[in-house]
Amino acid sequence: MTVKSALSIVMLSVFFLVLTMAPVKLLHAATCIDPSSDSDGDGWGYENGVSCTVNSSVAGSAVECIDYDGDGWGWNGLASCVADSTVLSDPSSTGQPDNLSNNLVGECIDNDGDGWGWDGAASCVIPAPSSTAAPAAEVLAVEPVVQVQVSDAPAELTTSCTTILSPGINLYSAISSNSGSICLRPGTYSLPDTLLLNNNQTLIALDPSNPPVLSTSAVRTLSTTGRSNVTIDSVIIDGNGTGAIEFAVIVGNGSNNINLNNVAIRNTVGIGIGIANAANVSIKGGSITNIGQDTRLRQAIWTAFNSRNVSIDGMSVRGRENDRAGGDHAITCIDSTGFSVTNSRSEWAGSGAVAINNCSNITVTNNELHNGREHGVDIVNGSVGAIVTGNNITGFDRSAMVFDDHDWTCGAGCGDNPTEVRVSNNRMSGNNLVNLARCKGIAVDTQMVINPSPQQLNSDWIQITADNQIDSDSALYCQHIH
Repeated sequence: MTVKSALSIVMLSVFFLVLTMAPVKLLHAATCIDPSSDSDGDGWGYENGVSCTVNSSVAGSAVECIDYDGDGWGWNGLASCVADSTVLSDPSSTGQPDNLSNNLVGECIDNDGDGWGWDGAASCVIPAPSSTAAPAAEVLAVEPVVQVQVSDAPAELTTSCTTILSPGINLYSAISSNSGSICLRPGTYSLPDTLLLNNNQTLIALDPSNPPVLSTSAVRTLSTTGRSNVTIDSVIIDGNGTGAIEFAVIVGNGSNNINLNNVAIRNTVGIGIGIANAANVSIKGGSITNIGQDTRLRQAIWTAFNSRNVSIDGMSVRGRENDRAGGDHAITCIDSTGFSVTNSRSEWAGSGAVAINNCSNITVTNNELHNGREHGVDIVNGSVGAIVTGNNITGFDRSAMVFDDHDWTCGAGCGDNPTEVRVSNNRMSGNNLVNLARCKGIAVDTQMVINPSPQQLNSDWIQITADNQIDSDSALYCQHIH
């Protein structure tokens, strides 16, 4: 709408009100050249920027100020006028004094809220509030907020965000320049290089029911190396079969208090999550699928180099079904202390499902471990202080579990639990598929003492309780064949 057309509409509307109110005296106006300028047939038209008369009977010589909305300001046929003189001195009045004698221009007054108003001399446009003004294209993807309510998500998925990012943003710049909880809208974000998160930072899906996809071609995708108090929540990392050659997530040297919640990793070439010389790492939920190159499966979660207090709960790891080409263990602990795997699932591991090598204070409980080339649980090479209970282990090429090469004695590694290895209430069936073990249940080193007496508590031993379940045609435990 042009200013001229808006002014015409305003004038015609006011003139109609004026003519329907009696008695009315109108200022003399020129005769309209084109009768069609009187679109509503009230005898008044608008030409060349001024009002005109089509029917001369409406013309007069006197002026009366008509105030149709009662705000003290009116219209006399040609210009704004003062219907109530108090508005001239009242600071709260809606405009500056504006009449035939001074013709001052006041603020733009929009009485009907349509965005168009009158400033005393001409039609005007009410400026849009700054909060609704369209931002520049380069900042469309970043929105600072205080609270975000995902209306179509359950209440427990509501999250507080300090910044919201949209697909197309330079994620590297946005992460480095923002702090707190950074929320990602649904969509795909390209990560050709490693993205290093900051201290005290959270990277989270705005709507966890529709998580963002981090499409990676990087050697390492997300890194918390040297960082503390970092959370990654409800994102998908997709290597597209070529990316994340080393790690999809690297919790590297010096990382502390790191939380990975509901992170899904798929189609990466290297290890899913690598934890090296890190402390207090929590992995909750999430999944790791189709990792490795060609037919060789890589480790889903790898923990090493004196990492401390690593917990994995509710993770799902899946290799390639019926792929017997081999590969690495699904979940591994090497030379670390305080390592737990609970309520998780492993299917089609390239080797063992849970492999513990020279680690201490270990918990492996309530897991579903199915189908792999070696053992469901593999605790060897000096590992101490393990509790293995409540697991369901089926379909492995070798025995369900193996405990071997324990060259330690019950000492500092035992902690408050006097047992070195306690194995209880596990269900084991359909294992030793290639007949490389003497039994389908638990293979143990010949140097270990099975079900030790109280006098043997300071010797190498493993306690296997009677509530473990095994195939009827197999012994519960037997000697490990190297």
